[in-house]
Amino acid sequence: MNIQDIEKGIRAEVATVGTQVALFLIFYLLLILLGIGLLVGATWVTIELVDILAAHSRVHSPKAYLLLFILWLGMWWFCLQMAWCLFKPLFARDKSTNAGYMEVQQSDCPALYEVIRDVAHSTGNEMPKHVYLTNQVNASVFYDSTSLWSLFLPTRKDLMIGVPLAYGMSQQELKSVLAHEFGHFSQKSMKAGSVTYRLMLVIETMVRYAKEQREKAIRSKAENNSWINQLFHIASGPMSLLTRLMTHIYDRIDVRSSSLSRYMEFEADAVACQLTGGDNHISALYKIEVLYARHTEYQSMVDNLVLDGHQYAAHYFQGYAAFDQALAQDEGFSLSFDRPMLTPHTDQDRHPSRIALIESHDSHPTLAERVAFAAQFAGTQPSAPNQDAMLWFTPELLDRMGIFYQRYVWCFENDEKSFDHLPSLDSAALETYMTQWIEQNHPLHFLVPFSRMSLLIHDRPDAQELATPIPSPITEHNREMLLHYQAEVNDLFQLQDLAQSGTRQVKMDGEICDIQQAIHTLEEQVAADTQEREALTRNIYIYLCQHSDEADDLWTDICLTSYADDKLYDINEMHLLTVDIRNQVERCNNDGRTYYLDKKTETRLFSLLKDFVQGLDYDRLMQWCSDWSRDDESFEQCIQRWRDYIPKAESQDINANELIELCEELYKTFQNMSNSGKNQWIYLIEKVYRHE
Repeated sequence: MNIQDIEKGIRAEVATVGTQVALFLIFYLLLILLGIGLLVGATWVTIELVDILAAHSRVHSPKAYLLLFILWLGMWWFCLQMAWCLFKPLFARDKSTNAGYMEVQQSDCPALYEVIRDVAHSTGNEMPKHVYLTNQVNASVFYDSTSLWSLFLPTRKDLMIGVPLAYGMSQQELKSVLAHEFGHFSQKSMKAGSVTYRLMLVIETMVRYAKEQREKAIRSKAENNSWINQLFHIASGPMSLLTRLMTHIYDRIDVRSSSLSRYMEFEADAVACQLTGGDNHISALYKIEVLYARHTEYQSMVDNLVLDGHQYAAHYFQGYAAFDQALAQDEGFSLSFDRPMLTPHTDQDRHPSRIALIESHDSHPTLAERVAFAAQFAGTQPSAPNQDAMLWFTPELLDRMGIFYQRYVWCFENDEKSFDHLPSLDSAALETYMTQWIEQNHPLHFLVPFSRMSLLIHDRPDAQELATPIPSPITEHNREMLLHYQAEVNDLFQLQDLAQSGTRQVKMDGEICDIQQAIHTLEEQVAADTQEREALTRNIYIYLCQHSDEADDLWTDICLTSYADDKLYDINEMHLLTVDIRNQVERCNNDGRTYYLDKKTETRLFSLLKDFVQGLDYDRLMQWCSDWSRDDESFEQCIQRWRDYIPKAESQDINANELIELCEELYKTFQNMSNSGKNQWIYLIEKVYRHE
């Protein structure tokens, strides 16, 4: 794909999105007129009804009056519900804030502002209204306002820069990241994206309200089947039609908007490549992937330090430099501003997905697609000395940003003022804490594919096999085989999920094909590679038994983990449903709304849970886990409780909370089983590998 294709695609998508937006605005205006008409009609009917009742005041018919009153209430219930559903989204606001963003002025970082001004001038843009620093490995441009008026009035844009991006990057590489963001500043199509975003917020609010009212009506009908309640349920019926219609509109606009966003990303990449060169931009893209993985782990450590250790790092970024060096030594490569990275280094980037969607809700192209596009500009970078991008930030500003982030983490669960009373760790104390944390929480990079592999063994090696020495199977070749196999399995699972959702065609290895054909191809490849995986698991087991005197119970651990992993796969749909329910409950609680579990989801959970508990091998579970206990409950008692669920499931004699809690308990239990067996596997692999 070249720049001409990108510009052509943007024009086509802007036209498509613009047409969809215009049609929706017309449709929405008609709905508002309908809502007004319903209110006017209800008012007219009310006035006429009062006149009729006044003219027949001598007629006494209590039942007739009651029926008229109920019909009148049902009419107003329907009219007000429709009107509120249509008018409420106009005042919907994006509740996202700039929390976690630290605004800086030119006096705080003059070198950075000079670069921003230079990039803005080079790309034909004005300076952003606000410049924020964050602790994210990311940069973005966004509108200063997303209010309703932003659809009609000019709106300034803001720039957010993640400070960790500067670590290990040259100034030209980080400049390419900023140029990419300023490429968005200059896009006229960004206004179309803003209008679309605002309308998507309107539609989303309407859909959420309509779904909520529909679920309330369904729940109310189930709990109270009186004829009065039936009437109000009928009055709420049109909400179902409106919900389906709005959901369809939302999905269609979102797909086209996401397609436009992907083209805009390519266009912004072209701006970056033209300004700083294709090689610098490719290097920045690859380094960002490494930075993201390493800094995310460092953040986890610091979050633990602050929230659990009640301490904070006085020099956050000095600590990150030491943390990065430790991981670089383990992974075998380091990031440096004077060494470009023109090939992928993370395991995931070296084994990317072979699947791409023809239409999707993903707003960004894949890394492989972006690198292939930027390669067209390779060799065009301007001659500029390699300098460290960290020079744009003073040590004082870095310390200030680090404390700002840790205060932000603390304030999620505690009073802000109490942060000032926390003790700080200097660089030496932080490095000691970091060393201990890495030893306890960070697996050896080379062993990760071996420690995460699913354990597949069909027959136990005999005494002669265990006594015959074999070479170490923990090799680079087998490591790459495991990574390739896992990528194939991930692609297969993705295709199966897409097929269930109705997708018919995908791109596989760059070619459009029928999704069932792609699934069949991958199933054959996975089946063929599984035999090699089984042989590898068997050889590792033999090798560990030969080199460790702690492997006596390893076979039982492997069997337990293999069984638990199979059951976790079986229970996955049930787990995803319960996670989604919990997320919806949390969102409703945050919005001050009540969540209602719809009957369809509840019935599906009943069915999945019943099938799962009926299919368990209780004898084998007791053999492996008889000594387990949970909250003063033996494993045998726990199993009996699961068995008792079967007749309850058949009669659905269990409330929704108990149902969800039991689903979550089962998932956590089998996770613990899997981890229990795999922990010994990982421990022995690391111990034997370190002593080789």
